[in-house]
Amino acid sequence: MAFVLWFNGIRCLPTQAPPLLGLAAPVTGVALGSIALDQSLPPVQLVGLAVTLPAIAYGSTFGSVVKLSIPTKVPAPAGGVRMP
Repeated sequence: MAFVLWFNGIRCLPTQAPPLLGLAAPVTGVALGSIALDQSLPPVQLVGLAVTLPAIAYGSTFGSVVKLSIPTKVPAPAGGVRMP
C-alpha cells in the first residue's frame, strides 16, 4: 500500500522533485528518531544535516528557476546580405 501511494504521489510532482525526496528520507529518519526515540547525533552528523537541509531547499526552489532562452528569429548575416 505504501509503494502505491508513494508512486502515485511522485507521478503528480514536477520532474526535479523525486531526487530531492531521496535526499529528504535520511533527514526524516533523523527527525523521527530524535522525536519518537529520544536519539541524538554527534556533532559531525549534525553538520551533515545542516548542509543537507539547505541543499534540499535550494534544489526545490531556486534550482528550478533557471530557464534557457531560445531565439525565435534567426539574425540577419553581417553586412546586410540575405541568403535566398
